[in-house]
Amino acid sequence: MRITKCMALVAVSIAISSCGPQDSTLSIYNWSDYIGDTTIESYQQYENTSILYSNYSSNEEMMAKLSFEPDAFDLVFPSGYAAAEMKRSGMLQKLDKALIPNLVNLMEAFRSPYFDTEMEYCVPYTWSPTGIGYNSDVVSAEEAASAGILFNGNYPNMVTMLDDSRATLGIALKYLGYSANSSQSDELNEAAELLVSAKPSLRMFTNDNIPSVYASEEVVVGYGWSGDIMQAAEINPRIKFSIPEEGSLVYVDYMCIPSGSDNADEAAKFINHILDPNVSLEIATTTKYATTNMAAFQLATGDTIELWSALQQAESGLLENVIVVDSNISLYDDAWRAVKDGGN
Repeated sequence: MRITKCMALVAVSIAISSCGPQDSTLSIYNWSDYIGDTTIESYQQYENTSILYSNYSSNEEMMAKLSFEPDAFDLVFPSGYAAAEMKRSGMLQKLDKALIPNLVNLMEAFRSPYFDTEMEYCVPYTWSPTGIGYNSDVVSAEEAASAGILFNGNYPNMVTMLDDSRATLGIALKYLGYSANSSQSDELNEAAELLVSAKPSLRMFTNDNIPSVYASEEVVVGYGWSGDIMQAAEINPRIKFSIPEEGSLVYVDYMCIPSGSDNADEAAKFINHILDPNVSLEIATTTKYATTNMAAFQLATGDTIELWSALQQAESGLLENVIVVDSNISLYDDAWRAVKDGGN
């Protein structure tokens, strides 16, 4: 994000305000590398609002923060399964759709989320698959066509994976031929054992600074979100992205207002701003994540079109939506703990 002389860096948050007194403060909690370069500045061209912008590295971190401080944030960006859990747990408040007229710009395919069919609580932001990022000078396209490259030990200390229980257990489950949303303890245990066995190849589990990790060639292959890997490819053309032949996961992330927010109207206005076609297009162009905004897509060129085409061409059934697993989440927690503690 570009920093102007009116912006200040405070701890891990970016407090952004236009010069002069502000009418209100909007606190936004988002993933890193996940907003346009000018999204906030352009909002402040017509709204006299101070924005406190900070980042989290996982859905679980964000939900834990809100559990302890329900009024800490006015707008969050959970993945679908997390948004479903937050809605069910009463962590979200209903949207005032009168303040979001740009909802008409959404693609039809995203207007009825499985957990919120009337779109009362959450609005789709972007969508993307997970997949394999690789340095094409070292790793062949044939090798990167399979998720086995993450587990076969051919690249010791040169592999990275997401520090995300659902995503990383999910790709291990897919590689083993199971559902990424498995509720079977034996399947999850097998996935955990596979990940532990791959630890000699692992350089790091991380969700932070992923584009720079790939682009700097600190690793030669890894598992991550498509947008981060495509951001890396823009910096370093040797970096490529593939969806493994065993299948992978697909995420839709949402914009939601926490139940404790006392500035919901401002948050709704910011959602409306993001749904402006030009703003959505700038976000897609910057982040390399696929847009859910048809009006923005109709303006798109280059990488934004190419990404959409690649995702649309994915074999039917290859990509599996990550959904809430209800009471079985404890199985994932236990399996992930075994992965993080095992093989040390």
